[in-house]
Amino acid sequence: YHPIRLIEEICILDQISGGRLELGVGRAASPYEAALYGADMTEARASAHEALAVVTSGLANGEVNFEGKHYRFKDVKLLLRPAQRPYPPLWYPTANIGSIPWIGEQGFSLLLLFLWSSPAQIGEQLTAYRQALAEHAGRPGRFNGHVAEPHHGFGIQIYVAETDEEARRAAREAHAVFFENFNYLWAQHGDHARHAARADFETFVGQGLMTCGSPETVRARLQEYLDVTGANYLAGVFAFGGLT
Repeated sequence: YHPIRLIEEICILDQISGGRLELGVGRAASPYEAALYGADMTEARASAHEALAVVTSGLANGEVNFEGKHYRFKDVKLLLRPAQRPYPPLWYPTANIGSIPWIGEQGFSLLLLFLWSSPAQIGEQLTAYRQALAEHAGRPGRFNGHVAEPHHGFGIQIYVAETDEEARRAAREAHAVFFENFNYLWAQHGDHARHAARADFETFVGQGLMTCGSPETVRARLQEYLDVTGANYLAGVFAFGGLT
């Protein structure tokens, strides 16, 4: 996605929302999706970091001057500006635990999933994030240094019904559709094993990727995960699979 176009669209969204936009950024994660755009996964990190530097500089300054390996701009004047200055708060969701220290150093708000890790392991990762955040607090030049109190938490699918039985029935049906979509490109390329365990509904729920049940059941499970992880933010995913 071209960074100059992205700057303009961020400005438009921030303006029409009255300065309520928060922006999630990241790099390519699926080699099959990256291939659709002719992107080289071995260059994904460097390319994403350059694009992020271009976007944040353009949003903050109203013009772009940048000389890198992947992007080069000279005296690009931008007519659009964000409502929030220097730019909207930044989030960095990741499933790569190796990125967490850097995310903390840069002051991003962080969102994790229980995709490869247990709730206890997510708690350890959030602890590492908080340590990096504290060690670099106040350092100039951080991507999200203008945000005084970044959030850190996890995303999870949630389905609530009157009873546990009703919720599990509907969530199980929705999960079958969700997993077929989630695994589609991997299966198309013959990589059936990568996510195979998560095709099983009970495994998916047991790993913490979904919580379903009555209000009491869901409340208790979410509180358990918040206590275990020490997260200060919960991102609920309520429409997945065939659910509206």
